[in-house]
Amino acid sequence: PTVLEIWTNLAVAYQRAAFFGWSPSREASLRLARDAAERAVALDPRSADAHYVLGLMLRFQGDLDRLREASETVVALNPNHALGVAGLGIYRLLDGRPREALPYFARAFRLSPRDPQRAIWHLWVGLASVMLGDDHKALEESKRSAAANPQYSPAFALQVSALALLGRDAEARRGPGRPPAAPA
Repeated sequence: PTVLEIWTNLAVAYQRAAFFGWSPSREASLRLARDAAERAVALDPRSADAHYVLGLMLRFQGDLDRLREASETVVALNPNHALGVAGLGIYRLLDGRPREALPYFARAFRLSPRDPQRAIWHLWVGLASVMLGDDHKALEESKRSAAANPQYSPAFALQVSALALLGRDAEARRGPGRPPAAPA
């Protein structure tokens, strides 16, 4: 009951169960995840990881004010916490400030260039690019996201969206990476 790492890992497990549909009740899993994350923060308010995990839950529950607070706390406790730095970018993007989000993602990539989360970070940069009207950059980031994790389906959804925004409808309908059909 007093081991911080157990509570942070439990929070992540519940969050993933909710996100990936492994749980019969998404809402119940998110509630359990948030409870576990808040328990972790209570056990050690100086743990950047505990605040990061709490931020994940707050993001999934749409609590942007507390997400900002948790993300800022992560980086205040550990300025080199790449996930926390990316979390500040995600907060700014969700708050409608894509231009302000980009430097945080750039810093996260510098802090951890081979991070397992980089596919997700590329996706967020691509979404920021769409919001800024830079559809070429969105397409580029979708390809980087897919290259970092070929199993990450949101990368392909962004790629199809960027192709459509660029007016490349036939390619978008065909899907990422598929060659044009041979003439009959």
